[in-house]
Amino acid sequence: RCQPQTMQAMQAMEMSLAHVDGNTLMKCMQTCRSMRSWIMSDESENQWMNACLCDYAFTDKRLPLESMGNAATHREAWLAWSKEYSDFFGSKEDLSYLRRAAHSWVAISDWLKKNAPPMHATLMPGVKREEMEKFEGGGTLPSALKAIYRIHNGQDPRRAAIDIARDDSTFFGLFGGYNFYDHVINLRMLSLEVGLNLAEQQAASFSWEETVPDRPFVIACSLRMPDTSGQSRIPKMLVVNNKTAKIWLRGHDSRLMRACKNTDVSDGVLKWFEDFAARVAAQNFEFKPIVPAAPLLGLSLYPRCPPTGGEATTQSIRIRGSSIFVPEKTRINYWFTYCFRMSAVAALPAEWGGTCQLVTRHLVFSDSISESPNIVDGEGVIGDFPILKFGRHQRSTGQPEQEGEYEYASCTGVDSDLGEVSGSFRFVPGTIKAPKGPPFDVKIPNIKLIVPDYIS
Repeated sequence: RCQPQTMQAMQAMEMSLAHVDGNTLMKCMQTCRSMRSWIMSDESENQWMNACLCDYAFTDKRLPLESMGNAATHREAWLAWSKEYSDFFGSKEDLSYLRRAAHSWVAISDWLKKNAPPMHATLMPGVKREEMEKFEGGGTLPSALKAIYRIHNGQDPRRAAIDIARDDSTFFGLFGGYNFYDHVINLRMLSLEVGLNLAEQQAASFSWEETVPDRPFVIACSLRMPDTSGQSRIPKMLVVNNKTAKIWLRGHDSRLMRACKNTDVSDGVLKWFEDFAARVAAQNFEFKPIVPAAPLLGLSLYPRCPPTGGEATTQSIRIRGSSIFVPEKTRINYWFTYCFRMSAVAALPAEWGGTCQLVTRHLVFSDSISESPNIVDGEGVIGDFPILKFGRHQRSTGQPEQEGEYEYASCTGVDSDLGEVSGSFRFVPGTIKAPKGPPFDVKIPNIKLIVPDYIS
């Protein structure tokens, strides 16, 4: 049994090492034999679990490759990850990139496992050092980009339990999407090989506003890949400059737009990835059809949280609204898509027949420099006159009844990078053909129109 002094010393040591990383624990092992013995024992398991959380963002005993299963202890798990990363990157700066990428991937992966298992199944194993050297082919890729691909090498639609034999254009992309009218965006993360090949094909069409890269890389693109004739057009792609590690967006034309506002960084692509992971972990997105009523689900980028997402309820009618900056459409002014989802969140009065129907819309668009707002009044929404009842809806009279919310999306252009949409929808109890009372207005939540620091 330990003497009191020794017991107190051990307790003090446990407390002092309760929130340190794995490298600190390894250094402590070299200070004295008793500390080494304790750190190597099962008694230090909590400290090693915290080291796994601090360094690699997990508290279980997972190993670097999911196929390897779990280690027996957290210390073994930490050592396995540490060796894996040290073999891949040598410098301390590069290792910090890898740890940051690991934290972000764990956040994304855990959310996908819980909310979108089919999408999680599309993630491919990470790129090994030998494979990375082969892909670089004597050139170089930014360490910040390589860190992301060390964990997962993009997506492979063949790993998903879906039929893509006829058309893989609607395959759900990791970086999400949105839809308004006939404009559909669905950003798929490309494998390292495909991203390099696509960049080589498209390089001549890129118009850079900074140092021209000798080997650009396409980390993601929307919809189908171009065919061998080059006729297919890509609505949107994310491009990384291999000389600066900055990430850019390209739309239908050759113009590139910065996807990260902060231009004085050497790890822009990783900062962009970390921001995306944080928004996923914050439950800001939903796994749902990118195109309403379409069979395939995806990560809808219409945010759920303020300031670009919010909800308001009037007489049991809830309106959820959100907006997204649309860089691929932005030219002289700033374009945004906005989405409204409406539903009856409780049983409507019996005297209404349990239903109400949208009659007109009143939308107010404003921005930070225009003297007066743009007011849009009109009948219905995108040609629909939705009928709502508790838990269900119809797009219009005579249309089949469907479960859940009615949803529609549209777009608008404003003169500055900061604006707002507000207003109301007018409903009638019952239906337009058979009204059961006077019309009433349902408030729209005030939704900001903001060009974000990190653009998806």
